[in-house]
Order: sequence, then C-alpha cells, then structure tokens
Amino acid sequence: MANCYLIPLDTVPMLTYSAGYYSMTDMMKSTLPLQIGIIIIMSLWIPFIGAILGM
Repeated sequence: MANCYLIPLDTVPMLTYSAGYYSMTDMMKSTLPLQIGIIIIMSLWIPFIGAILGM
C-alpha cells in the first residue's frame, strides 16, 4: 500500500506522474506522514505480536 507512493510503479501513479501533474518529490512530501505512521505502528506491533506468538 505505502510503497506505491514512494516509487510510482503502480498504474495510476505512473500514468499521472508521466502526464506531469506532479513531480517525484511532491509525491514523497505528501506521503511522509503516512510513511512515518506506518513505521511507528509497525515498530510497536511487531514486538507485541511476536510476544503473543512466542517468538
């Protein structure tokens, strides 16, 4: 889900990026809060679920 915002290899970002609606840095700036949120959630979730599963 989040990687198509970093690298526009998904169909919709690829088409709109190639049409010149925005630049690669615009896409990165707009999704920075999403990426930071995913990092925070995963860094809390992985140890929690690992403890439940006995890892």
